[in-house]
Amino acid sequence: MIFFYKHFKLISFVAFLSLFSSCDSKKEGNPVEDILYNFLCYSYTVCTEETRGTQFGVIGDSWTDMIGGIHIVWSIRTYMENVYGYKMTGSSLSGRTLKNVLDLGLHYHVINQAGPDLRYMILSLGGNDMLQNYPKYSASLASDKAAVMELIKTRLLNIVRTGNIYKREKWGGNDLVWIIHGYDYPNPDILAVNTEGCRVEYLGYGYPDSLIVEDLRESIDLLNEAYLAATYEEPSLRYVNLRGALGGPPVSLNLHMLDCIHPNSGGFYIISKIFVNNLDYITGNAR
Repeated sequence: MIFFYKHFKLISFVAFLSLFSSCDSKKEGNPVEDILYNFLCYSYTVCTEETRGTQFGVIGDSWTDMIGGIHIVWSIRTYMENVYGYKMTGSSLSGRTLKNVLDLGLHYHVINQAGPDLRYMILSLGGNDMLQNYPKYSASLASDKAAVMELIKTRLLNIVRTGNIYKREKWGGNDLVWIIHGYDYPNPDILAVNTEGCRVEYLGYGYPDSLIVEDLRESIDLLNEAYLAATYEEPSLRYVNLRGALGGPPVSLNLHMLDCIHPNSGGFYIISKIFVNNLDYITGNAR
């Protein structure tokens, strides 16, 4: 996998160890403790109560945060908070999966931390679930892909439904409006972070070189279709399509990409503008 996915376990391990430190309040005047607090609050929603009162929650992967709240590359969440004026309570970290959210109950943490004003939950999830379960090239490829997409849809619906139950029990009122965005098309020949590009990785899975671009395009389309299908099964879920924002299909343009699957800061600027326009329609310009 790409660099950020490879280092997710290390980042998570550091965060796990840091949970044993005193995090009940933000430390002032100690740069190390401030950095630790910011990481825990941004990536794991371990915050003081002063962050309560937001209408928006966010749970996401590297499309909402590349490196533990350090904005070397500006992502969707970075632009939303720093350009478009959103106030958000979130749990964003590169490598995050739908399974990870369910296993750790991260959606409960965000709901609890955001407080009773929470109305909308933004989800940037599913891409790493697809990568972790990506089938090797075989005669059963179509059915194997379908099984992966069904697994992703099931996990997504579980997060939404268990989250709504928790929100009603904790804060009362109506269900949240959950908003998941799709991903735009990869570019398998970008070398900026993974020096070999992900074309080499897919060759290792047994894919013929001539089929790699088409297979990646198809997989992204199937993932987006799984999100859309989930909205028909869960009325509180909305889906935002971001495909084609960066020049595809079949691939996103080189100038917009950091690596095979991640836009660079300029690419995320384009993605974020489209996403926010859709959010304004869904939420009535809420911030």
